[in-house]
Amino acid sequence: MIGMVEQTGPGRPRKWADNAERMRAYRAGERERREALRGDHSVAELAERVVELTSERDRLWAQVVRLQQRIAQLENNLAGHPGVDTPTDASPRLRATERPVAG
Repeated sequence: MIGMVEQTGPGRPRKWADNAERMRAYRAGERERREALRGDHSVAELAERVVELTSERDRLWAQVVRLQQRIAQLENNLAGHPGVDTPTDASPRLRATERPVAG
């Protein structure tokens, strides 16, 4: 291993010869990780992907809120306290915007 030094005394062996060598190895590893994450995508492609993921997140969060409201309605019905806006259909259908996207 690069950086290993011969141990001359008792105790735990040193992994790096000095702190500068340790920092160079750390920075090289960080650089490799950043490049692996970035890949061969341009900034415009990454920005477009961020917009797509944000839209998907918002759509899913709205669906979670609607499902939480539906659960609360069903719990009220089971407790014998039907709400004013209780739907008559016991199996609500997802609207086209709420359906999972295939892919």
